[in-house]
Amino acid sequence: MAISITSNTSSTSSTSSTPLYTQTQTQPASSQEKSSVSTSTKAGSVTVSWLAQQLNDAESRAKTRDTTLGRKELGATASSIVDRIAGDTWYTNKAKHDAELPKSDDPQAVALARQATAFSNGMGANPFKGMSREQLDAIAYDDSGKFTVNERHAAWQEAYDQEYEWRVRVIAEGDLEYQRTGKQNDFFSELLKHYKGLPAIEQAQYPDDYASKLQHWISLDFNFHTNQAEGSGTSYKSVVETLLAQGPHARNGAKIAPSATQDTSAAR
Repeated sequence: MAISITSNTSSTSSTSSTPLYTQTQTQPASSQEKSSVSTSTKAGSVTVSWLAQQLNDAESRAKTRDTTLGRKELGATASSIVDRIAGDTWYTNKAKHDAELPKSDDPQAVALARQATAFSNGMGANPFKGMSREQLDAIAYDDSGKFTVNERHAAWQEAYDQEYEWRVRVIAEGDLEYQRTGKQNDFFSELLKHYKGLPAIEQAQYPDDYASKLQHWISLDFNFHTNQAEGSGTSYKSVVETLLAQGPHARNGAKIAPSATQDTSAAR
């Protein structure tokens, strides 16, 4: 199965810098919650970092937004935000964003804003690398002004990178399943599981029938080696193209190339 994969240029550079907020060594290996939020204990009390407090507030605002807006409104809001923090509008106003300072004079806030701007210009590590999708979206889609545009861009970029890695893996696994069995039940199930695990604002950027369509294809249990599905003429290539061309990161994510007969190393 041939695929064509592109990557955002801001994530390709690397230096000796490391993210400001990454999982600490003292956390259990199985713990994924708040993995990027630092806390410290002193004299029996817990001091929550500036970023931890900002995340808590942002997640609270996200919950309010997601329960207030309908799916269509949420999707439109998300599309507008993505353009402002990662699309043409972001690029057009890049000089302004690079000069933006955090509203807080907390040293953590200043350091975070500087690293996000450096990362957005291809220098240094993403300060949000390793955060959960929920945390990343809470920052990226937050319109409160608590985060700089470049911080939101960096959070969106990390979510994109995580999506990119997942897409590469799931395409490779789906290709093996197809070659081995002629079926795609595991592939469809993985897509459905992934979709259901996404934050609401990302789900809203998919077609309304995305989940039900996947569930329908899973229930059919057909063999794609015949390039037919219940007489519909649905081919393996067309189904995968349809599914992976959808979602908030699809425009830069892993997609099926025009020819499904030429393999590439990225799918192996």
